[in-house]
Amino acid sequence: MIEVGMKNEIQFDIKSTQTAKEMKTGGMEVYSSACLFAAMEEACFELCEKHLDAENTTVGIHMDCSHEKASLVGETVVISCEIIEVNDRKLKFSISGSTQKGIIGRGTHTRFIVNEEKFMKKLL
Repeated sequence: MIEVGMKNEIQFDIKSTQTAKEMKTGGMEVYSSACLFAAMEEACFELCEKHLDAENTTVGIHMDCSHEKASLVGETVVISCEIIEVNDRKLKFSISGSTQKGIIGRGTHTRFIVNEEKFMKKLL
């Protein structure tokens, strides 16, 4: 059962493949916003997967985040998330990313619990 207050954290070192220049979202060798936001979503998804029945999963439906500080290749990033609202199948998370230099990004993310088979059938 997914409840308000549940938390998750992931940690990794920034790779050269995760720079703005490499991702083609900028021209500098700094951690890209795209990768930061993907890692934030990953932490939320991972938390949900630990607590759902096998036939269910979650899909991201909204993200409102800022990337506040640049980070270099090799720095360690810690992404933290916490469920702050549960409304039936709709889940809202508070998310943040930090390095040893402090907060690099923060925001909220919303996910929706779906039955994977039914969801995919609707797309075909």
